[in-house]
Amino acid sequence: MTDYVTCSCCGTRIEDTPEANVDHDARCHDAGFGVCAPCAEWQFKKFFAPIFAKVRSSLNEENQAKWDSYTDGTRAEIVAQMVDEGVLSWGVR
Repeated sequence: MTDYVTCSCCGTRIEDTPEANVDHDARCHDAGFGVCAPCAEWQFKKFFAPIFAKVRSSLNEENQAKWDSYTDGTRAEIVAQMVDEGVLSWGVR
């Protein structure tokens, strides 16, 4: 029998599998909740794409090419590390 969870973003009922529930392995949400793939993609683009663009624009041409070769996951890890180290600040307006 397949377990189901509710997407914490859109409220859709999704299978609690790694393919359907992006949060399946991390378990960052309350019991019974997860994140569906379309919402995870939207969240990622909404929050990280502008940050990626700002970081890229601050790099020289050689480092821009290097940045462009990274996966989104690697870029997100780099940005998170930059925030942790105080190189970037994070704020809500």
